Amino acid sequence: MKMRFALALLFSSSLMPAAVFAQDLMKANEFTLEASEIRAQLTPVQKATISASMSGEISHLDIRDGEKVKKGQTLIRFRCDTERARVQKANAELKMAQNKLKGHQRMAQLEAIGEIELENARLEVDRAKAELNILRSVMDKCVVHAPFSGDIGEKLVDAREFVELGKPMLEMQDSSSLIVEFIAPSKWASWLQPDFAFNVMIADTQKSYPAKLLYTASKVDALSQSIKVYAKIDGQFTELLPGMSGFVDIKTPSNHQ
Repeated sequence: MKMRFALALLFSSSLMPAAVFAQDLMKANEFTLEASEIRAQLTPVQKATISASMSGEISHLDIRDGEKVKKGQTLIRFRCDTERARVQKANAELKMAQNKLKGHQRMAQLEAIGEIELENARLEVDRAKAELNILRSVMDKCVVHAPFSGDIGEKLVDAREFVELGKPMLEMQDSSSLIVEFIAPSKWASWLQPDFAFNVMIADTQKSYPAKLLYTASKVDALSQSIKVYAKIDGQFTELLPGMSGFVDIKTPSNHQ
């Protein structure tokens, strides 16, 4: 009997017009979103996964998880003895090409060589310079610098470890200013404007913090009739960390109830 009832219910649902079904679903989602507390999560203003831009052995990595670093600070050094030797060789070849060009220029003044030989000497200098620039760009990859000031979220490799090109090595974040992310009903978009003030209750600290809206997403989720909202914690609170979560405390304007 239960099986027959379930089949009958499924059959009747399949006959329901798709537009009506979708509309009912959106109403249900909207009710759930507005009736329950809206969850929020803290994220860093900047974050990055630093990956290896070359394959090689790490010779220096003297940082730890959670350590604060400054923009431009050296984070990782690769063992680049071979690359360094190639740069030295390229430097020597450039000097040889430049000396050869000087000799050809003197000989050209004496009309001892033709214009083609002189031009070829110039091209050899240009080629040597290009080769040196290529090797210098490789050498630049031997040292990894912090792209911004922040702290090390997680260290994924260790010194004396051989890593392949593209391997994630460090997770870094700037927690000096924290972003609040949450999902709100799309009909709130008319009054959720930049600098709108509200509070965020963080479950991890059991405290409420002031926040100001930055912007909303550029599109609405059609199924749930919701929109993503981005705000910032208004002030400096050292106890707050990325990944903490809680609920937003927003007072809906009386004319938008």
